[in-house]
Amino acid sequence: TVLHDLLVADEVMAEGGIVALDDFNNNYWLGVREGYFTYVFSQKAPRLVPFMLTANKLFLTTASHHAPLLARVLRNEALLSIDLQVLPDAVREQGGETRIAGWPVAVSSDKWETKGKE
Repeated sequence: TVLHDLLVADEVMAEGGIVALDDFNNNYWLGVREGYFTYVFSQKAPRLVPFMLTANKLFLTTASHHAPLLARVLRNEALLSIDLQVLPDAVREQGGETRIAGWPVAVSSDKWETKGKE
């Protein structure tokens, strides 16, 4: 299960490693979200935290490397081409912000799905 896999990754992954949860946004595979949130909310301080959600994948790293990895992906030209961003304060004031389980997360718009189809 996803929960089991995350518990194993939590034990063996080096600091700064990356885990990708495929189908996180897929409504036909809700077990991926369920497993992740069960992992997060069953721990006082989860070691694996999200930093990017794009292309139907949630990317996790260790809490100690969250800020540097988030900053790095937000400077990556390829990722910026798919409109990768952390929603700004103006959006947050309207009630929205890009956080998962309390952590800021870079997200892409649907722009990457329509590129080249225009």
